[in-house]
Amino acid sequence: MTARLGLASRALAIGLATALALAACHPKEPAAPPATGSAGAAGELVTGYAAALAEGDRLLALGDGAHALEAYLRAQVLDRRRAAPLVGMARARLAAADVGQGFGTGHGDPAVERAEDELAAALALEPGDPAAELELGRTLLLLGDAPGALAPLERAAERTPDDAAVQGALGVARLGAGQAEGAIQALLRATLLDPRSPARHDVLATALLALGNQSEAERELRAAVALAPGEARYHAQLGAALLARDAAAEAAAELERALAKEPERAEYLNNLGFAYERLGRADDALARYRRATELDPELGSAWLNLGNALGRRGDFAPARACFDKAAALDPKDARVAVARAELDALEKSGAPGKP
Repeated sequence: MTARLGLASRALAIGLATALALAACHPKEPAAPPATGSAGAAGELVTGYAAALAEGDRLLALGDGAHALEAYLRAQVLDRRRAAPLVGMARARLAAADVGQGFGTGHGDPAVERAEDELAAALALEPGDPAAELELGRTLLLLGDAPGALAPLERAAERTPDDAAVQGALGVARLGAGQAEGAIQALLRATLLDPRSPARHDVLATALLALGNQSEAERELRAAVALAPGEARYHAQLGAALLARDAAAEAAAELERALAKEPERAEYLNNLGFAYERLGRADDALARYRRATELDPELGSAWLNLGNALGRRGDFAPARACFDKAAALDPKDARVAVARAELDALEKSGAPGKP
């Protein structure tokens, strides 16, 4: 079978990325009271604070984390009693940091750790602030601390139960903490609250697959494809799910659609090769496996699949070389020993194998 990224790990990565991408910029500030008499500096302070905060939001929405950080810093200088500038600063730091959006990708990164400190400071100013709780939870997910992320996200969910971003992040944290059923509940709620988001259907499907719920996962992936037919990864994920129940022809069609949009994706090529192999298209499968290893020499599953395909053709020495590469990438991968044993048995039999 094709080896893909572990379903729980993939759900953490996608769920966190979705939560980061779909978050609001900051909680709405209460309207400033009308000025009476000679407002002077106080009136200017309120106006300057609100303008700086709004400018930070605008720049962050444009993807300019560095300049958004400067704007939030100005807002924080103008009013140090409020949590919103600190929340904005943390978001801007995360946007500017080159750490990715996957579970644990920010581990040890100074910018992510500083964002955690800023969010703790925001909660000290305004305990229970939902935006700060949400951001703290997501920052802890970036740091790879799913159990630690649970508490702030549970608090945020209590305060804002109808916030899809909160429910999505909570689902990711529960999944990472081993609370699979609770994760499904939160991810399903996030999807119901934000049904037009294909990414939410996608991460829910991945969590469902992790629990072995194939039919519901396929339904969610088909919803993601329907909402975003031009997005390659949803076609690819549907193809992978179809492969899991051996619907090779339909899987191949979905993976071909994905590769038409992103022809250089090694994972897609690897899975398409596996689908072709199940359909008896051995030469086409071999070509996809080779291309996958060229594009991503660190994709261990592609080396294993290439080795298996070569072994079935009787090319035993090249097959062993592929297994050696897979073993070098991950010495603890138990699949390598199984593949080597099967190859030895095949060679001793003196006959090419069957797919």
